[in-house]
This record gives sequence, C-alpha cells and structure tokens, in this order.
Amino acid sequence: MFPLLGYIGNFYISSYLVLNVLGIIAGLCLLSFHLTSFKKGKANKILIFAFLIFIPFFIGARAGFIVEQLFIGQLPVFNFFGAVSLWWGLVAAVLFAFPIAALLKVNIWETADLFSVSIALGGVFARLACLLNGCCIGLPTSKEFPLAAFFSSSSYAYSVFGDTPLLPTQLFEALAWLAIFILLMTYKPRKKYHGELIILMGLSYSLSRFIIEFFRYHEAPQQFLIVDIFCAVIFIFSAFLWLNKKYLLSKA
Repeated sequence: MFPLLGYIGNFYISSYLVLNVLGIIAGLCLLSFHLTSFKKGKANKILIFAFLIFIPFFIGARAGFIVEQLFIGQLPVFNFFGAVSLWWGLVAAVLFAFPIAALLKVNIWETADLFSVSIALGGVFARLACLLNGCCIGLPTSKEFPLAAFFSSSSYAYSVFGDTPLLPTQLFEALAWLAIFILLMTYKPRKKYHGELIILMGLSYSLSRFIIEFFRYHEAPQQFLIVDIFCAVIFIFSAFLWLNKKYLLSKA
C-alpha cells in the first residue's frame, strides 16, 4: 500500500494523516448538515460540544495506544501525534461526554445520535487510512485470495510479514463502518427515542469488530483478549439499553 504520499519541502505527508483529517472534516460537515434544522443557539452548543469532546477523544486514543504498546513489551515513541487506539479514545469521550453535556445543557442522547452517523462516516476514512499505512493488519493468506493485500517495504506490515499477502482486515472494517453508516442513515427518520442511533451503532460495531478480530494479527494474545472483552461489554450494555429504551430514554 502507500503510507507515504509525498513531501512538501521537508515535511512528510502520510496517507494515514491525510485520510484521518478528511474523515474528521467529513464527520463535521455531516454534523453541520444535520444541525441545519435546529435552532441556532442549540446548534451552536452542539458544535461546541463536538470540539470539546474531540480533545479527550484524541488524548485518550493516543495515550491508550502508548499504554497498549507498553503492555506488550514494546517501547513506543512518546510524541503527541502518532498512531492511536480508537477504543481508548471512545472510552475517554464517553467519560467526558456527560459532564460536558451538563455544562452546555444539551440532551446527551440526542447529541449522541447526531454524532453516531458522523462517527460511522469517519470510521470508514480511519480504516482506509490504516489500510494505506499498513497498520492494524490481518493474518497471512494465500496469493490466490482475490482481496489479498500487499504492503510496501516501509510499512509496519512488511516489517512483520515481509511480502507475504495478508487479509485486508482494515478494508473489512471500513466496509463494516460503511454498512453501519447506511443503517443509521436509513433508521434515522424512524427513530422514536433519543439514543436509539448511538445504541444501534454500539450493537452493530461491537459485533462486527468482535468477528473481525479473529482475522487480525496481534503482537500479543492479550491484545485479542482485551479488544474482544471490550466488544462483548459494549454489545451487552447496548443490548440492555435497546431492550429497555422505553424506560431509559426520552422520546424524540
């Protein structure tokens, strides 16, 4: 794949950075579009919420990746920008979402529904970024497999498996995010309670990620165990909310 897009002077332009930035922009544009039907004051509060919640998300995602690397015995590069772990970013965002929503006086479940569609769209870009970068790689496969992925010598994938073809688990997850995005956009006009979309995202993503993990390469068995435990917890919690939404959520 293509981790390097080129240089601007001495500045390294990575496909990982570019696609993730495009994903953030696409998510914000979609959020802004959905806010056009809101009153200006309420819409502004939700946009402020979006910018504020991104701070703990990014810090949590980056710090989580560093912790994971230390956990498996690798010494990561301690800089502010670099590879991230989506799970830890989401955990940090959830922890800060409730106090930020209370501070801005916005409905947390209504806001979460708006964000869910943007998150799903951003997830497509994020996993395509991983595909081009050669990280979050799959297990070896045969050259005859029609979707077999080959990675450049400068990628992480090549440092582990050389020129061995690999399962494109990044593409599988990008397609899963795309399917979730379509599902949420289709269900959005029919939702009855605030919170239905974010719960539906939790159910569908945790299930798809649980399955995909069986085809991913893990540097240590603990990584597989941690992610699948996360998936199981999110799925069970989301299922509980979905089954009891009549009593736990406010009507839309």
